[in-house]
Amino acid sequence: MSDPLPAYEGQNLIGGSWAGGAGTAWIRRSPADGHEVWSGNWADREQTLSAVGSARDAFPDWAETSLEDRIGVCKRFAEILIAKKEELARLVAVETGKPLWEARTEAGAAAAKVDNSIEAILKRRWTT
Repeated sequence: MSDPLPAYEGQNLIGGSWAGGAGTAWIRRSPADGHEVWSGNWADREQTLSAVGSARDAFPDWAETSLEDRIGVCKRFAEILIAKKEELARLVAVETGKPLWEARTEAGAAAAKVDNSIEAILKRRWTT
């Protein structure tokens, strides 16, 4: 892959901020040809606990978010997936060794799953 990787590549999102891992170093290689895709460090125990704690702290606000607003967030996510479909497909192809055509179908399917999930919740929920 010739494009530069995003600045957050190989980092951990903890409490809304990107941070390099403080744990064991590792390198991700493409199974297609063995070249280094990216490298970074695993999160250590403290970072993992901090990430879990941040997620727990954020949950009550999300739990109180209306279904309509949650659907809006999910639809926006699907829009981003579609807009970045080619970039995502290239990343999937490089990281997994899959052919690009197959990686493209995965990137497109991820966006379609959002609509499927929204449809499922609307059919199955018992309250409005």
